[in-house]
Amino acid sequence: MRAADLIAALGLPADTTIAKRVPKSELVEHGRFTAADKRQINAVVGELRWEASLKPNTVSIAAYRDDKHEYLEIPVLAAVLREGARSPRLNVLLHRAVPYPVVLVTEQSESATLSLVGKRRSLNEAEAFVIEGEPTEVTLDAGVTSDLLQPFLDALALSRQPRYTLRDLYLGWIETVEALHAARITGTFSLAATREQAAVRRRALSDYARLETELLRLRAQAGKEKQMQRQIDLNNKIGRLKAECAAARDHL
Repeated sequence: MRAADLIAALGLPADTTIAKRVPKSELVEHGRFTAADKRQINAVVGELRWEASLKPNTVSIAAYRDDKHEYLEIPVLAAVLREGARSPRLNVLLHRAVPYPVVLVTEQSESATLSLVGKRRSLNEAEAFVIEGEPTEVTLDAGVTSDLLQPFLDALALSRQPRYTLRDLYLGWIETVEALHAARITGTFSLAATREQAAVRRRALSDYARLETELLRLRAQAGKEKQMQRQIDLNNKIGRLKAECAAARDHL
């Protein structure tokens, strides 16, 4: 999967096309980065492109404003990463560098990653915006089976997303990524029918990930335990966690 394939799946109108290379120097100069952040970007990013810009006049979708949010434009950025280079915080840095909510696609080797995170007004600085939490991301590589990949790509299309406002559109893309995460657990891809159902799924995904991590820890601990009573106690805890995992899975 290439970045271009993932961006093509968005089905954007021709009027949104920018197709402009963004010099890294411009990015790091205008972003509020530490020296270490700048080194990460320069070391990891090979090329950065501004592929498209979604505005009310290019996609016929209204802007959105309230006391916390402002969705006037959604840029689509593509970054080609250097072979073998790693930076766990890179996507966060790239999201922070742009004052708008960004559709960020990064490409490395044979995989592409889609990353999205909402923006809100800063509580400490007028006219500044900060990201809301951690990015919602998915990497499309050999680990995503074809029976899940194609429905996901089809669902990304602009024509399949909510079009009331640009914020609704952006949240729709986040929920589509969450649907793929759920599908990798359940085996079936399906979009949430309502924003409320999407919120339930989001909580269930968080619970499932937390419980799976704890299950792995307890199973490893049980495998090393020598005392019989302690093994029994650990197995009982494992049983309870498995039941909680199943309950979380039912909400996916």
